[in-house]
Amino acid sequence: MEYSLDSQPFAVYSKALTVDQPGAHRVSYRATDKAGNTSAVASVTFTVVVPPAKDTTAPQVSAGVSGTKDADGNYVGSATVTVSATDTESGVDKVEYALDGAAFAAYTAPVSVNKTGSHTVQYRATDKAGNTSPVGSVTFKVVAPQQDDTTAPQVSAQLSGSMDWAWNYVGSATLTISATDSGSGVATVEYSLDGQPFALYSKPVAVSQPGAHTVSYRATDKAGNASDVASVSFTVVSAEQKDTTPPLVSAQVAGDKDTDGNYVGSATVTVSASDGESGVDTVEYSLDGQPFGLYSAPVAVKQPGAHTVSYRATDKAGNTSNAGTATFSVVGAAPGSDCSKPGKGKGCTDD
Repeated sequence: MEYSLDSQPFAVYSKALTVDQPGAHRVSYRATDKAGNTSAVASVTFTVVVPPAKDTTAPQVSAGVSGTKDADGNYVGSATVTVSATDTESGVDKVEYALDGAAFAAYTAPVSVNKTGSHTVQYRATDKAGNTSPVGSVTFKVVAPQQDDTTAPQVSAQLSGSMDWAWNYVGSATLTISATDSGSGVATVEYSLDGQPFALYSKPVAVSQPGAHTVSYRATDKAGNASDVASVSFTVVSAEQKDTTPPLVSAQVAGDKDTDGNYVGSATVTVSASDGESGVDTVEYSLDGQPFGLYSAPVAVKQPGAHTVSYRATDKAGNTSNAGTATFSVVGAAPGSDCSKPGKGKGCTDD
C-alpha cells in the first residue's frame, strides 16, 4: 500500500498518517498485490485548521416581562416572561428558569404566570463549554381583572389661613383639594378660581387678592368618570396693623332710689363694651372685691350696704381695658312705709 500527500511522490504506507499542517490537503493512495496488479489511484481531500482557544466566557442572558398593566404597573390577569441567551464562542447549550424559588427547569418557551400576587422569575444559561451565567431575576405582580369602574372620585377642599373676627382671611387664603377613587384611581384634579377656565390642580392654591372669591373644583378617575363640580366661597381682606387698642367699657346702675340716693331693695348694674378693631371678646365684672367673673347679663345686687362693682373688657386681639368701677348703696324699705302714698318714710323716694 502506498500514499501520496499533496502530490508528493508515493511512499509506502505502514501506519496511520497524521496531518497537522493547517490548510487544504489531498491524500492519494493505491495498492499492489503479490502478482503485480496495482489498483487505480483514489484520493481523499480535507482541511486542517488551527484549534480555537478554550471557551471560558459564560453566555449573555436576559429576560423581559410583557402583559397588560394597570395604573400602578401591575399585570392584569397574567404576565409572560421571555428569556433570551446568546454565546459567540461555543454556543448556548441550555437555558433554565425558576419561578418563585422552585427548582430550576429547562426553558423552552415563554413562561405565562397567571396566579395573582407578587412573583420572581430567576434565569440562567449554560454554553457548550460548560460555562454557566450568573443567575438573573425579574420581579412583578399579577392582579385580578377589575370590573368596569362607573363611580366618580370623591373630592373635597379645605381652606386655611389667618382669620379676623368676621371670619375673613387676612392677607391670603390657601385652598387644598383632596380626591380619592377606590376603582381605577384618580387621574386628574382641576379647579376654577372666580369663574376662570378649569386648570390642573397640582399643589395648594394661595389666593391673596382682597375681595370675595369662589373656587370650584372637580376630579376625574382613570376610567373617565368625573365628579360633580363643588365649590367653596370665602373673603380675603388686606392685612391691617395689629390691634393694640383695648375696648371701650362703661357701666350703669339702675333701680329705685330714696331721697339720699340709695337704691331701695336692689340695684342692677349693666356693663357695655365696644371695640372698633378686632371686636370685643369678653366682658368681666367683680362685686365688692371678689375675683372677676364673666359678665353675660345685668347684675342685680340686693344685699343692703355699700357696694362697688369693677368691670373690664378684652378684645379679640388680647387687649384688656383698665378696670372701671361703679359705687352705690342698697337699703331696705322702712318698716310700715307705704311708698305708694305721699310721705317721707325712710327708704321711699319723693316719687
